[in-house]
Amino acid sequence: MVDNKFKILLIDSDKEQLASIESALTAENFIVFSTSNSKDAIRIALEEQPHLVLLDLVMPELDGIDICIELRKHIQLNGTLVVFYSQRDEDYSQIAAFNAGADDYIVKPAKPRVLISRLKSSIKALHYC
Repeated sequence: MVDNKFKILLIDSDKEQLASIESALTAENFIVFSTSNSKDAIRIALEEQPHLVLLDLVMPELDGIDICIELRKHIQLNGTLVVFYSQRDEDYSQIAAFNAGADDYIVKPAKPRVLISRLKSSIKALHYC
């Protein structure tokens, strides 16, 4: 069971994608923050301290790898899960994400119910650690 105070930060340059995922997660009683701006993403993460960050790899300004590395530098975000959600399905992209500190990597497109199930699975794993 997911705590209804569980906070998720969505970071994606595609605003339609953001709106769609935000709607699906809100319907599941998550508290959702979203941004399509790389620099805002880091600021929001530090202010809101989400439990999970869902992050696209391809972003303007800072890419997802750089954002993940920056998030991992902040001690107050040590318990935050970082899950990449990207169309890039090459091995090297996924390896780079994990080397940067990712907890999981989901390849787009994923049906909303599948995406939410994967996120809930990651959340469960967090609670058992």
